[in-house]
Amino acid sequence: MINTMFKQPYWFHAAAEIARAQQEAAFLNFAEPFVRGRPPEEPGHVLLIPGFLGNDSYTARFRNWLRSNGYETSGWKQGTNTGPGGDTLLRLKDQIVEESEKAGAAVSLIGHSLGGIYAREMAKILPSHVKQVITAGTPIAPDPANGLSPVSRVFESLNPGSSRHWESHADIFEAPPVPTTTLFSFSDGIVHWRRSIQKDGHNQTENIAVMGSHTGMLSNASVWFVIADRLAQNSSEWRAYRSANPMKGIPFSSRKGTKD
Repeated sequence: MINTMFKQPYWFHAAAEIARAQQEAAFLNFAEPFVRGRPPEEPGHVLLIPGFLGNDSYTARFRNWLRSNGYETSGWKQGTNTGPGGDTLLRLKDQIVEESEKAGAAVSLIGHSLGGIYAREMAKILPSHVKQVITAGTPIAPDPANGLSPVSRVFESLNPGSSRHWESHADIFEAPPVPTTTLFSFSDGIVHWRRSIQKDGHNQTENIAVMGSHTGMLSNASVWFVIADRLAQNSSEWRAYRSANPMKGIPFSSRKGTKD
């Protein structure tokens, strides 16, 4: 049962990852002028953390769009994300504190894939400095089957033992003590979607399904729309996402508290 539940992504999703991501980016060229979230109730600072082998160039387009919607944004300023080795997490912690103090308010963290793990852990360490966490395609559930995708094998080769070390700490799978939104895709070709949903969270956690590839999540119009909606909320009046979509042609669905 466990091996079936936590199998690798479907091979055809993985094989088409790059082509699908390119299609999503191309569609975004058309859709971007029409993708507008509701005006932010609390314009604030947003820090974006790239996924494995990603960098600030990967998040630049999305950060520029967020700025056009009234937010201050920053990248993680650590070059290519090759894993949590060295002083990576310490530097990220210092950056979050610095930007929170500069803004005079808690910051929102958005993490893609591996970057989402960093965001979640930082929110657990620095809850007073983090307004909310939004992750996209982040592996946040254990993998008893050890069904590593090819990308996961590259990560393991660069960070020997990291996955086992993290998974040995049960609290890594617990939701951060701040509003937490988890975006996942049933057609994710890198991380099986069951590993990207939060179970047993608190009353300010939610799982939202989007349509798209893993690699292209931050170049996906529906992801932009959902994240803009989440960022726009007043921190004192958090509400779960509603799936009503005013944007025809940009399909997505919402699932709160997805269960097996």
